[in-house]
Amino acid sequence: MPGMNGRERSDKISDNPAIKIIFISGYTENVIVHYSILDTEINYIQKPLTQTVLIKTAPGS
Repeated sequence: MPGMNGRERSDKISDNPAIKIIFISGYTENVIVHYSILDTEINYIQKPLTQTVLIKTAPGS
């Protein structure tokens, strides 16, 4: 995304509780958390992923 990262974008849309966000990255979760890109309670999936993992991680599932 030009001009911002995923966390910055989610901060701009998180005021709407109807919008659910899942972060997906090729980096491991500990790298993401170490660099303070995400908090540990945020929905996060590491690539590669399967449909099953995506469905289980989806908010509200």
